[in-house]
Amino acid sequence: MCNPQVTNIIGMDNLAVISEDNQHIIDTVLSAKHIIEPFNNTTKTEINFSPIKNISLLDSYGKHLPDGAGSCFYQNKSDPILQKSLDCKFTFGDQANLLLKSKIHNNLVEAQANINNIPIMIYKIAEKFLADNEVVLFLQKYIKGGYIRTGELNLNFDNSVLNQPIPETAMNGKLRIIDLEYQYDPDFPALKKADTEITIAGSKVNFVVNQAYSSDSLLSGLITFEWTGMENSYFTVHANAKGEVIDLIDFISAEDYKKTKTQGIDLKKITGQANSKIQILIPTNPNIKNTYNISSVITNANLTVFDDNIILKNAKITGLFDGDKILVAGVGKINNNNSDFLYQHNIRVNKKDNYDQLLSIKTTISGNNQQLGIIKLLAGSTLLDFEYKTKNNGESIISAKANLKNLAFYIDKISIHKRLGKEAKLTLLGNLDNNFKDGLNFNLTGENNLKIIGKVTLPNNKYNITLPVISYGNTNLTGNTVKITNSAAEGPFFDFTMQGIIDTDRRQIKLKGNVIPSFFFMSNIITKIPIIGKIFSKVAPYSIELEYKE
Repeated sequence: MCNPQVTNIIGMDNLAVISEDNQHIIDTVLSAKHIIEPFNNTTKTEINFSPIKNISLLDSYGKHLPDGAGSCFYQNKSDPILQKSLDCKFTFGDQANLLLKSKIHNNLVEAQANINNIPIMIYKIAEKFLADNEVVLFLQKYIKGGYIRTGELNLNFDNSVLNQPIPETAMNGKLRIIDLEYQYDPDFPALKKADTEITIAGSKVNFVVNQAYSSDSLLSGLITFEWTGMENSYFTVHANAKGEVIDLIDFISAEDYKKTKTQGIDLKKITGQANSKIQILIPTNPNIKNTYNISSVITNANLTVFDDNIILKNAKITGLFDGDKILVAGVGKINNNNSDFLYQHNIRVNKKDNYDQLLSIKTTISGNNQQLGIIKLLAGSTLLDFEYKTKNNGESIISAKANLKNLAFYIDKISIHKRLGKEAKLTLLGNLDNNFKDGLNFNLTGENNLKIIGKVTLPNNKYNITLPVISYGNTNLTGNTVKITNSAAEGPFFDFTMQGIIDTDRRQIKLKGNVIPSFFFMSNIITKIPIIGKIFSKVAPYSIELEYKE
């Protein structure tokens, strides 16, 4: 009986597989024959790749693959029941090979595969013909490199029950993959240079990661997978990592990092060693987000923030990343004072917190005759509670408070001596938005009529300090601003001589109270009356604005 056929012959003299950065991976010549037997409801396709040359891919030992050849034969018959078969063979001399035999009889799938020294990126040949294949799509999305050094796979199952657990006898295999690059989440660093042994036993797949890298951190661990259907299956990652703490910062998006840096906290300046425990749950359902639980212990950590005004040294930190936030807490030296601190960066807005990021510091300040500006700490100690917060609306707030009862100090120039045991409190509050335009308000109050109220602003990168109220004992000074122009200053900040012109239309300046003359800056016009004014120092990027009483 005559068996008519329709035959199509296709030839391509140059088929190139090109990487995402437009580099040729391989070039080959393709010849194909497609046969249709309409009376038998059968189609046959034979594809040959010969030669496969100009190969830029290396094998798993780092050697260039020699020219190779490949062939695939596919048959589809649907009368009276569905029957399909696919046989493929690729060889690159004696150096590498891939063999695949498979057939589908109705719903029964049988397949055997053997792989030796094959680059995973060879799958890109299949992209030309199986663009919508789920395996190809998975490889495109997640796998960016790697090599199958050895592998074997055996399948024998009913694909009508794929959403049910698969017995070990139905699917089993072993693979050794090296230099794997796995991009499990587009927002976070890829897993690179992974040396992995894979064992397949039915629905369960174990990936023993001998070593891998996340950024520059070395990892080892176990990845497990159990198939329960596309909607409900997960990869579960358990790993240990060791490396530089900055690798954890790679889990912050570029946008969030830029915003944090603009606000004075450059997290990429942090140094130190991190030992981490990693747990990641990766669903096969693309509509479900990954779940993260990464905890770290960081030693010898160092960081400077707010233009190096806060300096952390030799800290021990514990850190946590859960996909929604980064949380670190620890102890160390901040500006040479023993401190506890906490930093939280919310990646996703939550209902509980009203901020994007929070930096909280509790630092012990000791009075051991150390000089802080015009304040000399004499004895005792206090706990300074500092907080920096960026709210969800973008507003940045800085605040601090301290009970100074157990701290003795002396304020130079105005002879304020607060003794140990005398009540005193310090509060600071300010907004860091608009280049510190609104400034930082501070208030020092205590026994013996102690009250100093002031504000710090930062125009043109110069500090302006305004003190509208200074009182202590019998001294009580309030008033308006006097400006001193055409001025020059010599000496260190808060301890220099000053000359200038008083910019005021008033004929005399009245000061009330027991004012210490050595505190004020003497004018070359009025030499006997102490003048409070605004000074721009040539020896330091500061200015002071004080006030006088009308």
